[in-house]
Order: sequence, then C-alpha cells, then structure tokens
Amino acid sequence: MLYQRIFVPVDNSSPSDLALTEAVRLGKSLGATLILAHSVDTTPQSHGRTELIDNAGMTQPLVEAGRDLLQGAQTRARKEGVASEMLLVQSRGQPVPQALLKAARDAAADVIVMGTHGRTGIMHLLLGSVAEGVLRQADLPILLVRGD
Repeated sequence: MLYQRIFVPVDNSSPSDLALTEAVRLGKSLGATLILAHSVDTTPQSHGRTELIDNAGMTQPLVEAGRDLLQGAQTRARKEGVASEMLLVQSRGQPVPQALLKAARDAAADVIVMGTHGRTGIMHLLLGSVAEGVLRQADLPILLVRGD
C-alpha cells in the first residue's frame, strides 16, 4: 500500500488542527496508522553558571499538557475508526524540526502531514517556521496543510 504510517505533529494550533483532520481523512481512506507526535523541550537549564539545574518541576507541566494534547488527537482519530499511536518527543535542546524528523524516522513513518501558518515577511523572520525546517530537511514525503 501507499502510506501505512502517517506522522502527524500536533501543537494545539489551528493549522495543526486542520492537518490532523486531513491526516485522519487520509488514514481512514488508506487504512493507515497515525503517529501523533508532540515536541517538548526538556533541556536542563543553567542560570549563567556551569552547573545544570534539574528543571523537571518546570517541564513536567509541559509534558503533561503534551500528553493531554496527544490524548485529544488520539480520541479524534479513534472516533473516525483510525488506528493511532502517541509519541511525546523530548527534544532536549535540539531544534524542533530535527527532533520531529528523527522521531518520524524512528517511528518508520511513510509520510508527514503537518500544519503551517503560512507566515511571510517579518512575522516569519520573528517567529520562524517548524514546518519550513521540516520541509527543508526531510527525506520523507510531506503534506503541508495551511491554516487560516
């Protein structure tokens, strides 16, 4: 078959929500499994000194929010009869696009479906683009879904 494992980064944004809808539709039509992923940076922090501070107390709420987000995405997929797996990606200081691509490869994904804000100009320069970073570095097919 064409695509059996569809990697879907989710981040609680409108473009991400639209991409999830498209991924569910694609997964349903192909009988594919969605790999629902959310990235959280759990890098140990330092405050100008050489020692690192255990920031588990600061990152734990982010990890829990990520798991909740993934649960919600999985519930949506299951409602449509689409199999899914949840993957919380802990980037540990690695740029998010690289962390997501590594996770997609490790999960044996066949395609990536993700949302993009489609920002240009100064907003793009200020905010950057995870989707653009993934697109530039990917060795997998990518379906970008543009948000409002």
